Amino acid sequence: MSSVFSHHLDLRKRLLARAEDGAAYREIVREIVGLRAGDIVSTAEHLAPFNVADSVSFVLPQMAIATIRPVAELRAIRILGGALVPLDNRQYPRGFFRPGDVVSRKRHNLFPQALRKASSLLLPPVSLGDHPDLEALFEEHGYLRPCFAGSEVQTYAHQMASVMEAIARSWRIGDDDARLDLRVTPLESAAARMLVALIEIGDRALWRLLFEPEVRARLRAGLHGVLCAWGDDHGSFLFWGVEGRRLVRLEERGGALEGGSLRIALTPEDIGCSLRCGRIWPGVYLSLLALSYLPNLAVSGGRKQDHYYRRMIVVTNAVLGLERPQDLSLVGYMTIDPCMFPAKDPVAGSAFGDAKTGGEGGSLRPFGTGLDLARRGLNLPAAVKIMRSTAIARDIGATIPDYS
Repeated sequence: MSSVFSHHLDLRKRLLARAEDGAAYREIVREIVGLRAGDIVSTAEHLAPFNVADSVSFVLPQMAIATIRPVAELRAIRILGGALVPLDNRQYPRGFFRPGDVVSRKRHNLFPQALRKASSLLLPPVSLGDHPDLEALFEEHGYLRPCFAGSEVQTYAHQMASVMEAIARSWRIGDDDARLDLRVTPLESAAARMLVALIEIGDRALWRLLFEPEVRARLRAGLHGVLCAWGDDHGSFLFWGVEGRRLVRLEERGGALEGGSLRIALTPEDIGCSLRCGRIWPGVYLSLLALSYLPNLAVSGGRKQDHYYRRMIVVTNAVLGLERPQDLSLVGYMTIDPCMFPAKDPVAGSAFGDAKTGGEGGSLRPFGTGLDLARRGLNLPAAVKIMRSTAIARDIGATIPDYS
């Protein structure tokens, strides 16, 4: 079983690999989301301010390795974060967890309880005027103020992406406080733009999947029952519909997608128009197809994603006659518990943080982990030593199925 350090070093090399096939699609991704040749991509995280420790379980090991073993071609970590999960998802997009442990966990909510099942991509950005008590947070984390002061972003999801970037920029890694560029984009928003671009140019692969009934039927049958695709009682076929601030499950009936009061013909005109106006959003399958499968771009996720995405790759290969590799899906998330990592500075109290406990350094907090890192930094030498001596959380190789 490999160590966390060796696993993440190998993971980086595999994420940086770029095959010739898919280059034209990657060029479109570059234009849409600014993806560069030296960026590595994670699709495991949701758009929440690093509220829980496992939300930094990919980012921290990669940042640590980049700091001690610089790789010239590595420019940034790009998070394509899920924005259609409900606000009360365990990573808690609804607001901020204050740094602390399970017992002392406290939170600051940016939306009321009535909207806990809404998705960040369907909500407007939050303004400071609506939440004057955010000043307590800004006393210690002033770098977050611009994210809430007259923000011109489209949605709360885009606002939360800027919050995550600001938090990550504040992390102090090692003795020289080295930092690594981390950029965050809502996954489904980027995928929607990619799909519109492909529809407009008449891309053959996407055209067949969406608009040829026989091919679409084979895809629907092949992914029926697969996690994060669709089934009799879960998911939504290809897209999610939107009614107000609520996601609506869609099913195909008579050449159209139907759900709630929505009926959208499966034609290039109707699908393209509905994507542009936010009437539909791509589900996980189409998001990964647009940003990973077609561009032949490996992404890092968790074990659940590894299973369902590999199945999606195999089915799509069979339907389209392509040969995309299953290792476009790689496991980098939750290979270590970040609470094993030591902070640089002692625990300190604040108006927004936990009570002062004294002591030198101490481990990272399980809740409010991103803010805790911003406040205390990471003891890089100790963290690297832990990564070198700690086996990955489970034998990843034994969990990866071969769907060939």
